[in-house]
Amino acid sequence: MPRRTRRDRQRRAHKQSRQKKRRVRNKKGVKYMVTFDEFKKLEIKVAEIKEAKEHPNADKLYVVKIDIGGEERQVVAGIKDFYKAQELIGKKVVAIVNLKPATIRGEESAGMILACRDDKGLCLLVPEKDMEIGSKIS
Repeated sequence: MPRRTRRDRQRRAHKQSRQKKRRVRNKKGVKYMVTFDEFKKLEIKVAEIKEAKEHPNADKLYVVKIDIGGEERQVVAGIKDFYKAQELIGKKVVAIVNLKPATIRGEESAGMILACRDDKGLCLLVPEKDMEIGSKIS
């Protein structure tokens, strides 16, 4: 087993200290503070839902096709308890489009539709005005 030097221990302690500072909850219960540079990496756009169908392997998920401005993506969304598939079609929503694709219960998801949730239920984030599909959100 390699021997740790004093310098290695100092580097490790410094790294852990930085990570701990990020994890500190503030008075409002924020779990993790992101830097502005980290936030800028997210590509958030207005998307239109083109198709929504039941996920073949999950009770609470839809497999949704969204148009993000000239490109269609498939996204898996956990909104089935709150929306009927037909009422989603044509709805403009806010989506993160540069997430690394993930396989969720056997279906690929290449993005995330944003929603907010409280004890009364869930609602999708939608643009206040009729915005063009693919408009960047900042």
